[in-house]
Amino acid sequence: MVLCYWRYIRDAEATTLKRHGARGYGMDEWYPLKVRVRMYAATIAILLMTIVVGALMPAPRDLLIESYRRYEELMRSLSLEEAPLDVAVYRIFFHNLYVAALMFVPLLGLVIAIYSAYMTGLVLHAVAFVESRELGIALLSLVLAPSTWGECLAYSIAITESVFLGRALLLRRKVDLSLSLALFMLSLSILLLSATIELALVRAAP
Repeated sequence: MVLCYWRYIRDAEATTLKRHGARGYGMDEWYPLKVRVRMYAATIAILLMTIVVGALMPAPRDLLIESYRRYEELMRSLSLEEAPLDVAVYRIFFHNLYVAALMFVPLLGLVIAIYSAYMTGLVLHAVAFVESRELGIALLSLVLAPSTWGECLAYSIAITESVFLGRALLLRRKVDLSLSLALFMLSLSILLLSATIELALVRAAP
């Protein structure tokens, strides 16, 4: 998976360079961002497909029950129902911030993201199993939720930057830390917005 993603980045760079000619590596200041943006859709697709695989993959009953127990522990630790809206939003935000920060780790970010997405699907499977819900409806609700797409976009920014940073380090290329920092802040902003939307929709529901 990592090697395929690496090749995809190389092809994206080649396509962008072909379109912009010699500007690609110096004269076009937007070139590094353009290459990254081309990767976001592919990364979001990988995350969503991995969630679906995690949800639909057959799992032993004991694993589902244990996954549900850990999910319940997390929900209790966050105490979202009792907390005011702004406090609950920040609790979700900081939880997702921790995940996003791990995804920014050079090269390892993609592996961490795939594991996290798979576990998300597994937990969804566990919730549907223990609470006797329809798994297909639960999965569809998750995929259609605006907060899901917001989080996937934020995580895709983190993953893509992880791969670019790792590739630059391995190839001994100059690392644009200012761009990486800007994208990190953008990712956090999207996560905060997603957490706000998620809590607002949940509390607005009858």
